[in-house]
Amino acid sequence: MRWWDTTPLGRVLNRFSFDTDNVDTTLVTKLFPAIMSLSWCAGAIGVMMGTFWPWSLIFIPIPTVIYLWLFQFSRKSIRQFQQLDSISRSPIQSVYSEVLSGIVSVRAFAWEAKYSERLARVIDVNSAAILTFNSSNRWLGVRVELLVAFVSSLLGLGFWLLRGQVPASLVGMCFIWNTNLATSLGFNCI
Repeated sequence: MRWWDTTPLGRVLNRFSFDTDNVDTTLVTKLFPAIMSLSWCAGAIGVMMGTFWPWSLIFIPIPTVIYLWLFQFSRKSIRQFQQLDSISRSPIQSVYSEVLSGIVSVRAFAWEAKYSERLARVIDVNSAAILTFNSSNRWLGVRVELLVAFVSSLLGLGFWLLRGQVPASLVGMCFIWNTNLATSLGFNCI
């Protein structure tokens, strides 16, 4: 009972409405692309391993370890930025609920400008949190794209070293699946 008395109404409304929205819309809409992304990733790795079978055991773990390190490194900070966004959203809803519940008093005392200024301030704080969150996602996206370029370089080097032993059709298929790998690894940066 104490939590309900000490927590601002905007934060309570934000928590319940945001969690419900995430379960109803965001989770469902991202589940199918996540499964598709995982299958693309598995397919790309399978094609590359099949094409370079004995040598792929040497080359595949290097980008995998780099990717896992990048993802673990950025996941902690991205989670904190997402929490900042969530926390800075509750004052917006709090201002709205205050104004709507006391609209008669706000108009009677001519406090429209005061509440508009207060709302603009809390929206600016929330916008800064959203920008930081999106920038951190883009930071990870750039690193993942550089990692896929590194994998493409490894593929090119491997095909050059094995020239004449690997058919051109497998080379093309491997590079096409490498593009799918870029798409599927980039899905985590959204």
